[in-house]
Amino acid sequence: MRMRLACRKNRESTRFATRVLFPFALLSLLLVTIITGCGSTAGSALDLIPDDVQEIAIGDAEDLLTGDFFIGNRDGIKDSWDDILGEVIKSLDDVENVVLVSGDDGELIILDGEFDFDHIGDIADDEGLDDEEYRGYELWTSPSSTSLAFLKESGYLLMGDEGAVKNVLRSLNRGRGFLLEDEESAVRHVLMKIEKGQITQVIEGCNGLGVHSCEAVGIAFSRGGDIVPPNLTLTFLFLYQSDRDAEEQIDELEESVEWFLEDEGIEIENVILEGNFVTIVAGVDEDNLGELSEPTPTPTATRAPDSSAAVPGEFYFRATSAEHIDWGTRGSGYASDPPTSGQHYSVPGQAPTNWGAYSSPIQDEILIHNMEHGGIIAYYLPSAPPAEIEQLRKFIMNQQGYPRGFVMAPRFRLPATITLVAWEYYLPVFRYDESTMQAFIDAHYDRGPETLDGTVR
Repeated sequence: MRMRLACRKNRESTRFATRVLFPFALLSLLLVTIITGCGSTAGSALDLIPDDVQEIAIGDAEDLLTGDFFIGNRDGIKDSWDDILGEVIKSLDDVENVVLVSGDDGELIILDGEFDFDHIGDIADDEGLDDEEYRGYELWTSPSSTSLAFLKESGYLLMGDEGAVKNVLRSLNRGRGFLLEDEESAVRHVLMKIEKGQITQVIEGCNGLGVHSCEAVGIAFSRGGDIVPPNLTLTFLFLYQSDRDAEEQIDELEESVEWFLEDEGIEIENVILEGNFVTIVAGVDEDNLGELSEPTPTPTATRAPDSSAAVPGEFYFRATSAEHIDWGTRGSGYASDPPTSGQHYSVPGQAPTNWGAYSSPIQDEILIHNMEHGGIIAYYLPSAPPAEIEQLRKFIMNQQGYPRGFVMAPRFRLPATITLVAWEYYLPVFRYDESTMQAFIDAHYDRGPETLDGTVR
C-alpha cells in the first residue's frame, strides 16, 4: 500500500554520513561509465567538488565490486575499468573512493586510494603527456586536453578534461570555489540531505525525468531496508524553490515519476512532503532488475519508402502522428519501441530538450519532439561496456555542428546495446560500427517534418 507522509522541515544541519552513494539513472552510470565508488572517507573527496557542478555521481567501490550488490556485473565492471584506465591504476584494490562530477568546465573524476604517483607519472611520460607544475601541483596533460593531477599529500588523483582539473587546482590554491561552501547551491542541499544508499546521483534541474519547477533532484539506489519483497529501494529527492511550490506540485510530481517508472516494473511506496523537499520511495522487483538492461525484441517494421536508399540494418516505421499532448500525459499508440514518431510534449525549454549528452534517461514524449525537428537520438543500454559508451560519446560529439541536432542518453529497453533513432527510423547497432552509424546520421539528420529550428517543412 502506498503511503503519503508529511512532516515539518528539519531545521538542524544535516551532516553527510560516512557512507555515500550514487544512482538509478546511475543504474545507468554505474554500468555506463568508469564510476565505481566513493567509500567511507568520501567526505574529503566531496570537499573537492567545484561549485559549478551540474551533476554528481558517487558510490562505494568496495561494496559494489566485492560485495553481493551487483555481483553478476562485477567482472564486466572491472574489465571496463581496466580497459579505460589501463596501467594508470594497476588494480581496483588501489581505489577506495570515486566521485564523478560534470560542470561548466567539463567532466572530472576524483579518485582516492593507495596510488604510486611516481609509477603513474612514468606511465604518463611514456604515453606522451606533458608535465608541469600548476598552482603548486603536478599536472600532466595529453594532446587531447585530458589531464591528470596529483594531490600527493591528501592521496587524491584527479582525471578529466583539462579545464575541469585546473579549476579544482585553482580553487585549492585560492582556498575557495567548492560546492560544500556554497550555501545557495540546490545541488549541495540535495547532496547533503538525500537518503543514503549504495549508489546515488544528484542532478541540477529535473527536466530529464519529465518534471518541471524543481531546482535539483537526487536519485539513490540501495539494497535492504523496509520494502520487502523486493529489497531493492529507489529513492528520489526533489528540491523546490519554496514550501508552497512543493506542496502545489506534489501530486503532479508523483504522477510524473509514476509514469516514468511504470514500464520498468517499479512501484511507488511512499511520498513524503518535508518543507520544500519531496521524497518519493519506490520498490524495485529484483527478479526483473536484469530485464531493465536487456535488449528488447525488434518489433515488426515496414519497408522504407525508397528501399534502395535504406541504410543497412535500419528499420522504418510510418509516422503514427505528431500530436502535441499536455505535459504529464502519457503518450500512446507508438509504432515501435523506442518510438520514432507519435504523441509528444511541446513545452518551451523542456520539450524538445536541449541538444547534448545526458547520463539519465529522458521521457519518450520529450525526445520525440527532438526527432520531429530532425534530431538524431543516440540511445545506449545502461549495461553497455563503458569503453563502448565512451566511443559512442566521442563519435557523437565529433559530428559536424554538435550538439545541435543530437541527443545521447541511456534507455532501459532497446533492440540493441546502441540504437540510433530519427523520425520514422531506427538503427539497432549490435556490433559497434561507426561507418554504419555515420550512414544513418547522414541519411536522417535534419530530415524530420520540421527543421532543427522548428520550422514546418
